Amino acid sequence: MAIYSYLNFSFCFFCIESMWVCMKYNSLVEQLNDNSASRIFTEDSMDWKKVRNAISKYAPSVDEDDVCLLIDDTVFGSAKAGILMTNTHLYAKEDFEDTFCISHENIKT
Repeated sequence: MAIYSYLNFSFCFFCIESMWVCMKYNSLVEQLNDNSASRIFTEDSMDWKKVRNAISKYAPSVDEDDVCLLIDDTVFGSAKAGILMTNTHLYAKEDFEDTFCISHENIKT
């Protein structure tokens, strides 16, 4: 599953399987945090062990305090594949693939 996102002030734009969605950022965060079984972590519900795993695997230049979103796309929940987002960049890693990194400035909507 490919997910790309762009944060702009109070709105979040994201693309899931070629479909762009726009919603208020606060509403998105509330919905993500309400799902306790989720593998999506926001600043309010961050799993810091998973963040450290993601950083070590595919975003080594990121400081863990800068992470605002983590999507764990692993089978066993290690977060060594998925999406990590800071306020400036989006990092994505799929199993057996190279890391993808893009600056929010370079995301075209």
